[in-house]
Amino acid sequence: VWRVNRHGGLLGGLQGARYRSPDRLAREVMLSSWLRSHGVDTPEVLLALAVHQGGFWRQHLVTEEVCDARTVFEAREDSAALAAADAMLEQVFELGLWATDLHPGNLLWQRDPAPGRCWLLDLAGASLRERPLKPEERRARRDRFARFFKKHAGEVPARFSKPRT
Repeated sequence: VWRVNRHGGLLGGLQGARYRSPDRLAREVMLSSWLRSHGVDTPEVLLALAVHQGGFWRQHLVTEEVCDARTVFEAREDSAALAAADAMLEQVFELGLWATDLHPGNLLWQRDPAPGRCWLLDLAGASLRERPLKPEERRARRDRFARFFKKHAGEVPARFSKPRT
């Protein structure tokens, strides 16, 4: 799967796919490798390419394709997909991952082979803390995860509608 990194938010409208350095791409590749070495299912990086153009960098990332999968958002009626997503969140929070774009559209659910797998996508802008996420940080990430369901589907699955204790 070939992806070109683009800025989000306000910078997205101004900068688009232009970056001042190739550093973000390098961090994403290293983070992906580290997460995989710690048991997180994230597609393997096959190619990372930063091209210098007119004072800016364009960043390209090619990863393995996860076949026969759909996003957790698309699988929101599937309790096994939601349970796997919940477990994935706890796993990455425990590892100290701070991912600014961690939402149900960036997790893939692969039902087969049983018991299924949840894959983490899009690590652009993500970073590792030197500790597990604090309870309030986890709550903030979970709230953002739930808001994605609300915004795009009109309701939040019960599993993510209540604060964790």
